[in-house]
Amino acid sequence: MITTSPSREYATIYEFRGIVGENQSVLDVLRTAGNWSNISVDTTAYPALDGMFVDAIAGVENGDANWRYTINGEYGTRASDLRKVEDHDRVVWQYR
Repeated sequence: MITTSPSREYATIYEFRGIVGENQSVLDVLRTAGNWSNISVDTTAYPALDGMFVDAIAGVENGDANWRYTINGEYGTRASDLRKVEDHDRVVWQYR
C-alpha cells in the first residue's frame, strides 16, 4: 500500500506498507514504490559516509527542509540504503 497525504506540518508524507521484498532497504522500498506510482526519486552517493542521501522525491527537493524516513514511528539513524526493513514495517518519508 502506498499512501500520499499533504499536511500543514509536512509538504508531503509517503507511507509504504506491504511492498517489502527479501533483504530490502528503506531506499529499495522507496524506489519500488516510485516505480509503481511514477514518483521520481533522486539520490546522491556519499562514499565517505558509506551511504545514499535522498535529494528529492516527486520533484520536491531538499532545501529549507529535508526528506527523512521513519520505520514504525522511529526516525532512521542510518543512510536509507543501509537500513533493512521487514515485511510488516511501516516506512514513512516526511519532508521536514
